[in-house]
Amino acid sequence: MSLNNQPTGRRQWVFAAAAGFLANSIPVVHFLFAWRFTTQILERMHLLCWDVGLTRGYQVQEPSDFEHILFQWGRTTCHRDEVIAPTREDVVEVVSAKLRSANLRVVILGLFPVVGPVAGFIIGRGLMVCFYRYVAEFYETLSSSEKRRLSSPYVIGPPARSKERGFADSSRGVVEGFWASHLTEENMRRIRAAAPFVRSLRSARLLAGASGIIGNWLPGLHVVRHRSIETGMFLEALQAICWGTSSKCGHEEEHSRAFERVLSRWAGAGAADLDPSNRLGSEEHDHEALISAISAKLDSVYRWKIAFGFLPIMGPIVGFLINGSMGARFFRLSREPYEGRASTAK
Repeated sequence: MSLNNQPTGRRQWVFAAAAGFLANSIPVVHFLFAWRFTTQILERMHLLCWDVGLTRGYQVQEPSDFEHILFQWGRTTCHRDEVIAPTREDVVEVVSAKLRSANLRVVILGLFPVVGPVAGFIIGRGLMVCFYRYVAEFYETLSSSEKRRLSSPYVIGPPARSKERGFADSSRGVVEGFWASHLTEENMRRIRAAAPFVRSLRSARLLAGASGIIGNWLPGLHVVRHRSIETGMFLEALQAICWGTSSKCGHEEEHSRAFERVLSRWAGAGAADLDPSNRLGSEEHDHEALISAISAKLDSVYRWKIAFGFLPIMGPIVGFLINGSMGARFFRLSREPYEGRASTAK
């Protein structure tokens, strides 16, 4: 079975290859976003498992189907036709080993300006193409059985293009997803790792501006795919800036309230209490209004990045300047409460 003849598989490996390319777009800076390569690959694999199963008219059983296919894809020893009932620990072990090896190659080659993005593209594509073969083989084995076959009125065809990837689509979905997970332990590990780089206004501008470069790196494709990646990276950069400021002033425990308060001022969601010791500041704030304000602010500058993103050199520069400028303003706002407290103490 040829992957090139399968629109579902082709769409997913293109996205996975793009993730590998973007992960290595900027040497050295790629270290900050190396985790995205593994995350994007696993997300695409999960979607591919659902897509192939449903488009072929089978009931997808989660999480058993995905875990079984992941194990077959990740193991390097046992014979492929051997029947094995792996535990979740077995799946995690073999998949982690395979992805760790691929991610190491991506990170090392990402130090080279031209070779890095190309290598990331090839590695991401190769992983997804291999996984697609295992997915296709798994659901082909069900063709002799009708136990899991969906009735004809419920057979799902190839997914339509998401409305969230149009020319003027809103940032709201990405902002909502970020807000739902920005305080999780996994996300905070990444934020704490990036925060030491934010030591000055200049470094804050560089960290926030990097997302603008990646968002406009490929003319044309920046309209279709890169906006959600850029928005997520930019919001994480803002959180890293806020965490760096809080930790530098010895107030890490106030990070959640401080981040929400500074975001509110930065996005123009309403006046917020500047005193970091006010515990009611974040609790009384309307999260829905804050998300709407952040989305509106990002949408207001996106049309400029869209317009200049069609230009090979100007696009990344404009994206860097816009995101860097917003990051610099956020850095200033994040410092004001602590500077005011220090002056009061004196």
